Amino acid sequence: MMRGKSGAAAALLILVGVGCAVTSGCGVLNLQRTSFPFAATGDDGSGLFFEDIQEILLDASLTPEQKRDALRDDLGIEDEDLLDALLAG
Repeated sequence: MMRGKSGAAAALLILVGVGCAVTSGCGVLNLQRTSFPFAATGDDGSGLFFEDIQEILLDASLTPEQKRDALRDDLGIEDEDLLDALLAG
């Protein structure tokens, strides 16, 4: 019977340790967006993130031209070759 309790205690200890590591920001799980030194930026200097681009590209209610306008206006992407590549993919 003692072995079962020690196994449960060990499992609880592991869960508490993982919970502390995740919530303390020690790098085990990083829930923040990663910034890169040479990251693309919009016209306002803020970083461009895949999630923002994907949200526009996957919006079924937008036509391709509306998506192009949203990428340009909302995210500040002005490179026509990049816009063409994003919309083609």
